[in-house]
Amino acid sequence: MRRVRRAARDVLRGWQRRLMALVRRRAADQTMSAELAFHLDMETEKNIRAGLNPAEARRVAMLAFGGVGRFTEEVRDVRSIGWLDDLSKDLRHAARGFRRSPGFTLAVIAALSLGIGANTAVFSVVYGVVLAPLPYAEPHRLVRLWERNPAQQIEHGTVSPGTFIDLRERSRSLDGIALFGERVFLLSDGDESWESPAATVTPGLFDLLGVRPAAGRTFPPEERGSEWSGSFDEVVISHALWQRRFGGAPDVVGRALRMDGWWTYTIVGV
Repeated sequence: MRRVRRAARDVLRGWQRRLMALVRRRAADQTMSAELAFHLDMETEKNIRAGLNPAEARRVAMLAFGGVGRFTEEVRDVRSIGWLDDLSKDLRHAARGFRRSPGFTLAVIAALSLGIGANTAVFSVVYGVVLAPLPYAEPHRLVRLWERNPAQQIEHGTVSPGTFIDLRERSRSLDGIALFGERVFLLSDGDESWESPAATVTPGLFDLLGVRPAAGRTFPPEERGSEWSGSFDEVVISHALWQRRFGGAPDVVGRALRMDGWWTYTIVGV
């Protein structure tokens, strides 16, 4: 435990020294220059005693340090926070450029802002449509099937009930299969009417997607006996519709919901 505390204290002291070096940069640079000059002079005197003339002795001493400029930068990197030091330099350079030509600087900032904003908007759309995983259990195992019918010029049509039954009975590579068809319905709760996208689905869809209701229930196949038998007057509404139209009422299950002005459904789940 003491070793851990000592190590943490050493790290904190190192960061403190680096921050102080940034604040007192000029004094630190002067100290470093004086130390470097002292060591160069010592090395030069040693070379002179070895028999070299002063000019050659100085040159050999500088070569021994590997270049004064590189040595200086290495010392600065060790004693300071490199990225913070670079950031301060960039900010000072940007401030000087802004003072010299504020119009050009503002134009560059506006162009960069527009470019970054456009890229962010495009990436957000691409991520939401293409890259983001589906909000279901094991989305990498989900596939969507379309039916192609050249005779009717259908390239990506909804799978027909007959094809659905064949796939369900004969498929050996799918753990489960469900059918759904989407369109816009006119909904009414008795007091108000509105249009909303909805889908007719086979009862096994929710189990296939691993979706559990927040309230009520869904359409368990075992309750129907078959995918194609049983009652067709029940509906499961989305959480968004529950909040928007029913105010999140806990007694929404059991209420009636009319579709297209003709069929009345009972809400069985959310």
